[in-house]
Amino acid sequence: MISREKLIDPWSWLKKPLNKDRDGIAVQNGIGADAKEGKDQQRDRCTRILSIARIMIAAILLFSCTSTNSNKIALLTGHSNTVSSLAFSPDGKILASGSWDPPIILWDVQTHRPIDPPLTGHTRYVTSVAFSPDGRFLASGSGDTTIMLWNVETHQPVHHLITGSSHHIFSVAFNPNGRTLASGSTDHMIILWDVETRQPIVQPLKGHTGNVQDLAFSPDGETLASGSEDSTIILWDVETRPPIGEPLRGHTGPVYSVAFSPDGKTLASAGGESTVILWDVETRRPIGEPLTGYTIAFSPDGKTLASGSLDGTITLWDVSP
Repeated sequence: MISREKLIDPWSWLKKPLNKDRDGIAVQNGIGADAKEGKDQQRDRCTRILSIARIMIAAILLFSCTSTNSNKIALLTGHSNTVSSLAFSPDGKILASGSWDPPIILWDVQTHRPIDPPLTGHTRYVTSVAFSPDGRFLASGSGDTTIMLWNVETHQPVHHLITGSSHHIFSVAFNPNGRTLASGSTDHMIILWDVETRQPIVQPLKGHTGNVQDLAFSPDGETLASGSEDSTIILWDVETRPPIGEPLRGHTGPVYSVAFSPDGKTLASAGGESTVILWDVETRRPIGEPLTGYTIAFSPDGKTLASGSLDGTITLWDVSP
């Protein structure tokens, strides 16, 4: 049976922006008077909500890595605007943070201090950051429609990936082999990039009818999961590229977050209706009753799933067999 442990809420500093942007969910789904906002405003407010949920999960992960006192948590200050994306390096020593202010900051997890200089190059907010499996490179996607590859040691850009489109990049993810980078955007498509040549490997993957909100490779690198504003999850065969079967349907709102368990047997998805669904990857069917949350992360042993919510808390779910 899946059980949960509700964490004590130490993030009172997050409550104000959460309450302020709670209406963004209604905007995204076309509900209420604010539904007449322009598409860019809707997208930006939706991104802000998801960003706040993601930073809560990163906060608890940072706490668990650096502190044994349940009353203390590190608060890293350096950005001048909403933190929109976070990623730990494979060795856990560096935390990368993207924000609505374009510079990306690399943090020393042990000292909680920024590792200067910031990574500057994007001209609009950074929506997603991801470390390569070997930790040498960082990929970042932005509202300026570009993807950048950074040398983590020198903090210098290695290359701009030219998307050839005017659409915002919402998500980036490295294949576990480190040779392929996937990106998803507001044009409803996914591009697989050759990291060495910095060129698309094939034609964009098409199947979604809404923004591609999140991407995740399976641990063996053979499957790519994409969550979309169209309320579906598509599993793609990375080698042959077509979708594997029909899209997974179960959410009634946008799918904001997808994550594979470390053994690759379970896929978790979180939607705009605050529902988390666990999927059996082999049978493609939901496992048990839905959980709650807007963004998700598996623990390294796969026995715990963390979900962030709009009330400023994180829930830890026991998802062990």
